[in-house]
Amino acid sequence: MASEEARMVNSAPSSTNRKVVGPAKRPKMVDWYAPLELIQTGVRTLVSTTLGAMIDTRTILAGNAEMEDCVFDYSDRESFSFDYIADTGDGWNSTYSMAYLLTSEELEVEGAGSHLPRSEVVILGGDEVYPVANKGAYYSRLTSPWEQAAIDVRIAKRAATGNSQASLKRKELFMIPGNHDWYDGLGSMSRRYFSYFSPEAKNPFGRQRKPRKLGQFDTYQARSYFVLVLPHDWEIWAVDVQLGEDIDPDQYAFFSWRSQALTDRSKVLLCSAVPTIVFGEQRDKDSLTFGLDRVSGLVKGKGARTCAQLAGDVHNYQRYEIAKQTKTGIGYTRQHIVCGGGGAFLHPNHSFHKGTEASPRVEPVTRYPSRERSKALSWRILLFPFEHVGMCAFIGLLYLLMFWQEGPPGGSGLATYLVNHPISSLIAAAAVFGCMAFAAKKRLWGFLHGAAHVVVAVLSWKVAESATQWLSEPLSGLGFAGLEPLVHRVSTFALGGFLGGALFGFYLWASLEWLRLHHNEAFSSLSWPHQKAFLRCKVEGDGSLTVHVIGVDRTAAETDSHPVKTHLVERFTIS
Repeated sequence: MASEEARMVNSAPSSTNRKVVGPAKRPKMVDWYAPLELIQTGVRTLVSTTLGAMIDTRTILAGNAEMEDCVFDYSDRESFSFDYIADTGDGWNSTYSMAYLLTSEELEVEGAGSHLPRSEVVILGGDEVYPVANKGAYYSRLTSPWEQAAIDVRIAKRAATGNSQASLKRKELFMIPGNHDWYDGLGSMSRRYFSYFSPEAKNPFGRQRKPRKLGQFDTYQARSYFVLVLPHDWEIWAVDVQLGEDIDPDQYAFFSWRSQALTDRSKVLLCSAVPTIVFGEQRDKDSLTFGLDRVSGLVKGKGARTCAQLAGDVHNYQRYEIAKQTKTGIGYTRQHIVCGGGGAFLHPNHSFHKGTEASPRVEPVTRYPSRERSKALSWRILLFPFEHVGMCAFIGLLYLLMFWQEGPPGGSGLATYLVNHPISSLIAAAAVFGCMAFAAKKRLWGFLHGAAHVVVAVLSWKVAESATQWLSEPLSGLGFAGLEPLVHRVSTFALGGFLGGALFGFYLWASLEWLRLHHNEAFSSLSWPHQKAFLRCKVEGDGSLTVHVIGVDRTAAETDSHPVKTHLVERFTIS
């Protein structure tokens, strides 16, 4: 039976003196198909990728902190617990719900058998904010929901204990940057959340650095990569692969230096922002895998084991088991865990890599949400024209511009039309080739998609033309004679936008279900804030590591009951 405190904590936060922080209008889930959002994100990605190849912030941070400042020692404890969560900072409500869970002093998790106390450390595993990193986005989408969660958990504790002065213990939090955090060169994250040198500082790790704050947590890290030394020979190595998915020389030197402290008893958890196994496919030939293999090679070189690789980036939960051997030939199982359930939109968990002889499919041991639930959600992609009005308007405008002057080719023939209307022909060609580029290697599929848009554009024009002719007499009777061309073009825009949006939604759904393409693009159209998960891990007194995977079927608004209902997805042990 739950304790009285646990029952009261589950009530929605309410107080006449409750402080409300953050923007007056809580940010909703990012609309990834809003044209302006797409343009902004695309430009940021292009600029950051170009500049990132020339100016590496990791090198600058390395010059401002010693290697010792990146090692955090918790090994003097008999046991130790930490939470791992990735891909936060999308919708305000979903981020708040997850922050509330991580801040709460204990959680009643269905299926866990007992209450799970709050962990000593939280690790954010990448992509702390969406869609692009900047000062405003970090505040409105990450800092403010975590601050509000801390306030509301404190209020709930005071209500539960009857002590108006009851407080919460501050814990430590560490961040691994993902590609979205690098979209401003890591400037906003490092300035807002990394610790800074202070001669008078005396932090818990004996360093002269003062922390930044995030809700009820302190951030002591000085660089974008770090090592946590845990009891019983466990270590967490957090790696920053930047945008180019590589390891910079200073970072490699740091892990090489740290590897000198390993023994054949050491067990390492390797964390990065991007997984090496996802959707049943191993990325063995990718530069990312090569970069991480360089780091795990340092572990293997000391006879130690990389027992697990943890990553986010994919916004669901998948766990794989891969057979490995130590330097001395001792076999063991490496866990590959993908857990990007911190609050960002959901990714599909049912349409996996088909597998080939050269690249066989790897089946996950566990996935959340289930394959059936994920497949059921995929049908919502077909609602695209109702969910993304901005993109539909863009498609309608594209259709209209194709035939703005005289409409589609008629009796004069296609060749004559192409000569006489070069702008229309160019727009149609751009649509087809754009769809081919969007489909990447499946160019025939992309061509069919683009050709279908041209057909729908012609159809929209013809239907609008027929409707305008039918309405011409009523329009004249109402005194609107001469407005038929305008009505025709407005009708083409509206009808084309709806039909084009429906076609694009069908393309995304069919690509995912039939060809296993566009995992990200298809489910980002849903902006689905539910089915979230995080890991609550504990190094036990016997030296084993117990991992509780905690699932959240539905996140909620801050005014709803918190913490939201949680359940145990699975529990497993690494030893």
